[in-house]
Amino acid sequence: MASVLRAAAAAGDLHQCRRAAQPRRAAARGSAKSAKVAVRLCDYTAGAIRVAAERAAALDEEALEAEVQEELDRTHELVRVNFTGSGASLGHTVQLEMKACYADGELKNQPVPGLTADISLDLQEGNPFPLNIFTEQIVEQGMGQMESKTFGVTFPSDWKSERLQNVGVLFTVMIKEIAEKRALPPRSEEERDTIRAEIEGRHAELAARETAKQLDLAIRESLLQNCAVDTQKTVESVSWAKFGEASTKDYAYNMILEEIGAREGLSSVDEVKKLLRDEAEVTWL
Repeated sequence: MASVLRAAAAAGDLHQCRRAAQPRRAAARGSAKSAKVAVRLCDYTAGAIRVAAERAAALDEEALEAEVQEELDRTHELVRVNFTGSGASLGHTVQLEMKACYADGELKNQPVPGLTADISLDLQEGNPFPLNIFTEQIVEQGMGQMESKTFGVTFPSDWKSERLQNVGVLFTVMIKEIAEKRALPPRSEEERDTIRAEIEGRHAELAARETAKQLDLAIRESLLQNCAVDTQKTVESVSWAKFGEASTKDYAYNMILEEIGAREGLSSVDEVKKLLRDEAEVTWL
């Protein structure tokens, strides 16, 4: 066994190395019947599924250094506020979902280009136009989290964008989060390496999740091509559903995962997907 492991490791094939270390399962081929439909599984073990997938890109050095410096320069953090009484007030910072449409004229109710965005707004006196109007409207009503409000704004005749000069706009804002700004202790250059490691770890985790997602999609296509799921009776019997090709494939894929989970004694979809990733032979692009 040790010699097999060494040979596999020397070849640089981690999948082969792992398979050599584990007893091979009995081939998972054959017909089975789930609680809903008949499913015939293809072999999904020991490299029987062969797919190509792309690894998520790592954070480049320039972007990493920029994030590290931004963290070193940060003087405040936002701490979410949980309310039992009144809503947002002066001194809070709110995360807003903002949309805008023309209030009148030929373009009435049409979206205003460039004025749909998610923004962070400090609720304070002296905000520039039109954020001062946002502040007044939010504070006046004491808007709460996930609460929406629509109000009108007319841009001045000397507004920097000519297309909005003297134009009436209806803004609709929804508060996604209410927070307080709290001061952070100064960060020193001695902390740079620690901060860098934290940011690298966070991005590595995100990249691993995205890579797994792409691999899951490739495995999904292979399973749909090589397994057989009798979806016809279900599609015909569910009169309230309008099954298209995409939804039928989704249904078939879920039945395949359910059948593999039952066969392998796995209780969650995530466990089944991990098993399939571990068993697949992957060519990384």
